[in-house]
Amino acid sequence: DAAASEPPAPVDLRIARATIARGRINVEDRAVRPPFRNEILPLDVRATGVRWPGPVIEDLKLDAKTKQGAKLNLTGSVRGNATNLTAKLDDLPLEPLNPYASGTGYGLGGGTVSLESKVKMTGDAFDASNRLVLSQLTITGEQGEALFQQQFGIPLSLALALLTDLDGKISLDIPVAGDRSGASVALGSIIGPA
Repeated sequence: DAAASEPPAPVDLRIARATIARGRINVEDRAVRPPFRNEILPLDVRATGVRWPGPVIEDLKLDAKTKQGAKLNLTGSVRGNATNLTAKLDDLPLEPLNPYASGTGYGLGGGTVSLESKVKMTGDAFDASNRLVLSQLTITGEQGEALFQQQFGIPLSLALALLTDLDGKISLDIPVAGDRSGASVALGSIIGPA
């Protein structure tokens, strides 16, 4: 039968507007000890001009909040080879992330992290400007302190004190660029201000 040998017609999916209101995501990572658990509530997503193949999203807006009060806002557009996204994360508590630090000899005793990121993708290349702010960072762990001193010649507590401003914040600008072959971080722009 000739019809059976023809390839299926491509799917052309178009959605004028999609909305998720007051969604909830439960996160559990059992790969670390103790397991990491968190909840994102509410999660609100609004997308217009969604098309597939592409993918294309003419206008995207995402707002989310964690159980501990951190807020995430994501806005922008996704247009296949031309994507522009802006993300802002405010006041994510560090102490609940302690299971991820446990293998380093350090512990996260307190503080928050905030991040502002602007990502632009054109073709296979991407460019991201990131501003990371650690507020009231508290690091614990005698073992980690000794390892840091061996590797860098100064205690971690001194290094953190030198990076911390009068408001108790460590601010780092971290530009990242890359393509399919890999990514690079402009370390000079991080080390210079430090």
